[in-house]
Amino acid sequence: MRIVSYILLSILCLPVCGQQQHGLKGTYCLDNFPEVTFVWNNADPIAIKKSNVTLFIDGKEVEFECKECKSTKDVSLKKSILFLWEDMASHGSQSAFTRELLSHFLKNSSGGNDRFAVAVFDRHKDSDSKMLNILTGHFTSDGKLLASSVDAYETNGRHYTTFPKQSDLYLAINEGISLLKSEPSDYAGAIIVITAGLNIKVSGASTEMETVRRNALDSGIPIYVVKYPLEGNAPEINVLSESTYGMVIASTYNTNEAEKSLSNCYKQLDSRLYGRDYKFTFNVGSEYDGKTHPVQMSVDKVIVSLPPYTAPSVSVGMWVSSHWWLIALMAIAVLFTVVMILHYVRKKIKKQSLENQSLQEELTKQQEESEKRNREALENLKREQEEKEFAKNELAENERLQHLMRNKNYYPRLQCIVGNESFTYTIDKIKVCLGRESSNDVVFRMKNESFNPQTVSRHHAEIVFNGTSFEIINKSQTHKRGVIVNGQFYQRYTLHNGDKIGLGEAVVIFYL
Repeated sequence: MRIVSYILLSILCLPVCGQQQHGLKGTYCLDNFPEVTFVWNNADPIAIKKSNVTLFIDGKEVEFECKECKSTKDVSLKKSILFLWEDMASHGSQSAFTRELLSHFLKNSSGGNDRFAVAVFDRHKDSDSKMLNILTGHFTSDGKLLASSVDAYETNGRHYTTFPKQSDLYLAINEGISLLKSEPSDYAGAIIVITAGLNIKVSGASTEMETVRRNALDSGIPIYVVKYPLEGNAPEINVLSESTYGMVIASTYNTNEAEKSLSNCYKQLDSRLYGRDYKFTFNVGSEYDGKTHPVQMSVDKVIVSLPPYTAPSVSVGMWVSSHWWLIALMAIAVLFTVVMILHYVRKKIKKQSLENQSLQEELTKQQEESEKRNREALENLKREQEEKEFAKNELAENERLQHLMRNKNYYPRLQCIVGNESFTYTIDKIKVCLGRESSNDVVFRMKNESFNPQTVSRHHAEIVFNGTSFEIINKSQTHKRGVIVNGQFYQRYTLHNGDKIGLGEAVVIFYL
């Protein structure tokens, strides 16, 4: 019965939650019954005071706790924003002010999920079914395109002999609300009207403010105002804006100040349109009756009806509370039996687990050793093959270069000057090693009064034939700056005929 009641309550609440942006969010939480909690979203972006709220259950006032739910992340809504441009020739520079304000704002608001439209109005004509002139004819997310239509719009320049400064302001706002109602349901709507705030007072000529206010509240569309400070403008527009949860954005002749205020408001528009979430908690005593109970709230003396909640049934709870001692004895007996069974099963499982673990460890060890031997054998075989292949390639390359030296008769001479002695070495292979150690091809070990062999490294340099020329490569760990060729240090240098090479105190002249 309790489950069925929850399902019925959820079915009742779903259409309400789907159709309205504000109101009960989700369903009632009865987990701690008789304590009941629910989350309610208020359209007013200004925090409500508990003293301004009254909660009624079954028509009776109950005590409650009310706590605002702080959002853990920024609210992000897709919005349809309608700008209403009041174009009255008698207002002087108001149209120019509006054009510059909207143009600058829209050029900086391109892209994103938000959609904009600009509608121009002055007074309704009996011959027209609608009074709003919608630039571009539709909502668009292309702010720059809409800004171009704002720049291109030419003001009508109409003057009126009766009530020259008053427009059909409320009628325009009411028509704008109807326009926003036709926008996609997942877009939140808002109206920003640039006006002097003077609605025409001729009887039957315009919608009254209360009609507009009620329509805006019922539609969840706040009205924001950029008030052009014309002499004699009425304060009613301020009341209309604040009572629909909008605000007066600016009241100035200065376009830069108005644009700054408008941009700041736009940044806060998501959170303002969303409103605020509040968690309500109340206690209904011990009414486990399984019945449905109506819920009402009074917020700032305005009655708000919420979906009812269904209390859980009392049968199971009452039986448990009156037979607690029997349940306790049964629980002790069951617990003892379960403990004994678990103890026996645990011993058997532990014994079997130890045996399986020992066997598994032995198998794992053998498998790891076998895999290690196989891996080492494969690595050794691969290494041997790579070494053979490298040696083969290196030998083939050396033979090719050696053959090339013979064919081109490339046999350079090295004139080695070591102090007051000298000797000549003819290069007849592709790599010649120079240094102090006897393992080198060209050895600098002799001593005389003007030469110290210790200035030459054990393995100082190599001269290598690369197929087109001979290069000298520094191999010294002592002379890290490089080999000196013609007075300059090099790590690698292509030799030319007559180049002078410095190896410590030894001098080698390369002749090609």
